[in-house]
Amino acid sequence: MGQHQRQSSGDSKRMQQKIKSVTSLGCSLSFGTRIREFHKPNKIPLMVSNMRSAGYYIAQHYGVEWHNKGLKGSGNERIVRVLPQLKDEQKYQDTLYLIGISAGHRREENALGLHKLEGSDPKTRDSTHWQTWMIVDHDLKPKHKYVPLDPWPEEFRLLVDQSTQIKTVLNILFVQNWCKQHNLNYIMFNALYNGLDEPITRECKSLMKFIDTKYFFNLNADFDNCHHGWCINHGEVINPNDEHPNVKGYEMWAEHMLPFIERLYTV
Repeated sequence: MGQHQRQSSGDSKRMQQKIKSVTSLGCSLSFGTRIREFHKPNKIPLMVSNMRSAGYYIAQHYGVEWHNKGLKGSGNERIVRVLPQLKDEQKYQDTLYLIGISAGHRREENALGLHKLEGSDPKTRDSTHWQTWMIVDHDLKPKHKYVPLDPWPEEFRLLVDQSTQIKTVLNILFVQNWCKQHNLNYIMFNALYNGLDEPITRECKSLMKFIDTKYFFNLNADFDNCHHGWCINHGEVINPNDEHPNVKGYEMWAEHMLPFIERLYTV
């Protein structure tokens, strides 16, 4: 991985003493892709043999396993829900969690497919799953997964950006407190832009003071410096119609974060 390719074996061994694997947790930017490089929409893309994300390259760099717990389209509520459930699984012991904070507008609810309604008991765990939707401004037209809310039409206007930004911060605080309580190795980063460089409300700004920036890579990143925007600016996305990073974009982002990780876990 570029200039880090020649990392000393001493650093790698020190990392392996602390970290036995890397686990990606977040949305599609944690899940990754197989598409190698930027391509025109009407062209067949070059593919690599297996899924790649920043977590894959960081694990490869240190010679440890990579576990992919990312999920396309998911939000921060899923991170809060899934992380505690991994604690007692053996393969996640001594892992480095690479947690990509997704869009604050994303929500998830327990759901049951319409084709399964007949003869199903929605109270049983195996019959339901979690489905993501997005809260949007009240004056937008609803469409698949996009839900405008106007719960107090005669009294108040729902301020979506203000609400979702604070809830993003609360999700971050929960995850950090969980990791601290259970002595988990982790770093967090802005996978998508949530405006944390410019908190909208005083309450949000006040709550952000409790975020431990020692473990959050560039908390106050603007759009150009979150994972999504950074790869757009470097031209390493899939194509003009799909702004997800390509394989090269994930590799470059991993290298971009490596010095931050090494300061925490190889000294």
